Amino acid sequence: GCHWQHADYEAQLRYKTQVLRDQLRRLAGIDDPPMVPAVGSPNPWNYRNSVQLVPGFGPKGERSLNYQVAHAQGMVPIDVCAIASKDINRAIEIMPWALIPEETWERLDAIILRHAPPIPGMPMVATRLREMAPKPIQGRTMPPGPVRDEQGIGYGIQVTVVCRSPVSKRDMRAFVDATVKSVPDLAAIMVARGRHDRGTLLWGFPTLAYEMGGQILAVPPGAFFQVNLGAADRLVARVREWLAPTKTSQIIDAYSGVGVFALNLAPFAGAVVAIESDESAVAGAYDNVAALGHTNVAIHHEPVEAALPRLAKGSSVPDRSVILDPPRRGVEPAVLDALATLAPDRIVYVSCEPSTLSRDLKRLIASGYRLTRTGVIDIFPQTYHLESVSLLERVDGPVPAPAAAD
Repeated sequence: GCHWQHADYEAQLRYKTQVLRDQLRRLAGIDDPPMVPAVGSPNPWNYRNSVQLVPGFGPKGERSLNYQVAHAQGMVPIDVCAIASKDINRAIEIMPWALIPEETWERLDAIILRHAPPIPGMPMVATRLREMAPKPIQGRTMPPGPVRDEQGIGYGIQVTVVCRSPVSKRDMRAFVDATVKSVPDLAAIMVARGRHDRGTLLWGFPTLAYEMGGQILAVPPGAFFQVNLGAADRLVARVREWLAPTKTSQIIDAYSGVGVFALNLAPFAGAVVAIESDESAVAGAYDNVAALGHTNVAIHHEPVEAALPRLAKGSSVPDRSVILDPPRRGVEPAVLDALATLAPDRIVYVSCEPSTLSRDLKRLIASGYRLTRTGVIDIFPQTYHLESVSLLERVDGPVPAPAAAD
């Protein structure tokens, strides 16, 4: 929930900066963290392009859409979400939920709504990514090649109904037909068996297109993507600024997803290696590399803890950087060991959990790195969730011992 919505937004940024500083002092043993000013979200409200709702019933038996109470049983019914995009809120309001049969509604685990905003100068849907760019647009990298997904790609509202047991297309037909008529910017309706199922397409096109960092990226169903496009753009810009790649640079993008960092850095670097284990994300990454025409990007479809040790055994590169963007649990010990062997010149660590960031920074500092910059990038306004980016640079000479934790 929006635990911090009562606070002034500038105060939220100060609080998050203080939390990050305190965690680095206490858990990483860094007495004086090199903090940089927090980067706020361009839109502190209505920024989320994805929400996950839990279907249920109200006190009078009426249908309701809810958020799950964090760390507890129970649900909170919602009519409007102040941090969801206005398009998602409008879809929640006008979609004909009553046309989903009651016995089907009772078997639903979740309803996921994703929103890809319109891309100026492009049609809402195309069968190939290249058709979304019929003419050059100033300042935007246009994709010259096709996306493999022939079912279509575009922008709009994507609805995924997640079920505990199979649901037939016949049961959903009335809902689908009415939704197509009532939601003007509808991209797709899908049904999935469980939260990790990519889903079956009932109507529309399954792959959404997002513009980030001047490039258009395909995001297949089930692939992770940042929920706050405006703030994520600023994150990408900061990573590029701090790494400052040149045509002699090799960049390893660990936990690369659909290739947000890899593809935005590819035009500036000599070589980019993207490592990702999620099948949906890798499919999107391959399509994006082909569509954008980057010939200097190699994709490794495997866990980072498997790929990085192998890369560490390969030939040395004079100018090498690594981007770490792990899930909340942080970086695996095998990855930290491989980084000590790989010895990149710079490491940029993008974190959504300051406690695991602090744990991992402590090990990286012990293996020969100095934390030179760190700060908040506010992906999640109105909440206590904290995204940060940190730059570590390899130390020449004796490795400094980390300061003792408080």
